[in-house]
Amino acid sequence: MADDQHQDVASICSRTLEQLYINFQISCNQPFSLIQATSFRSLIRYINPDADDLLPESPSTAKALIMDQFAIEKTVIQQQVQGSQSCIHLSLDSWTSRNHLPILGVIGHTLVGGQRQEYVLALREIQGRHTGENLAPIVLDILQDYGITHKLGYIQMDNATNNDTLMAALSSGICRLMCIYV
Repeated sequence: MADDQHQDVASICSRTLEQLYINFQISCNQPFSLIQATSFRSLIRYINPDADDLLPESPSTAKALIMDQFAIEKTVIQQQVQGSQSCIHLSLDSWTSRNHLPILGVIGHTLVGGQRQEYVLALREIQGRHTGENLAPIVLDILQDYGITHKLGYIQMDNATNNDTLMAALSSGICRLMCIYV
């Protein structure tokens, strides 16, 4: 019986291991260089020596795995929001991250299969000033990227003055875009 249990532990699905590694690295906010850390590799070899050979060896390969998974997940979200039963309502907020990057976050809210769903559509670095005129093209690009410009519903933001100019610039951009498709 003990040999059967050992054999089950020894057989590893490489795709499952990749998924578990990606989820661990993202959820624990670990750097791509973790994959080369001696202590991390020692832990993996201790658990199962075969697993060490299945994990990527370089930070660039680890990053590529994560980016590939991101592309897969984004495609799923695109399909879900495009097939939603309602308008896509947005929540927008901008802030400065701990590493001093200005970020615009965009969350989509909709109904899918009769159930309320929320999706992180984008976290984009803001180039330049946080003016509404500067933020509107970012939001418009996100809407176009997801193919949901025609499904836009309400937009929720805080009462910062740049959001007034954002709405004016965004509505102008959406009007121009809709005229192109008509």
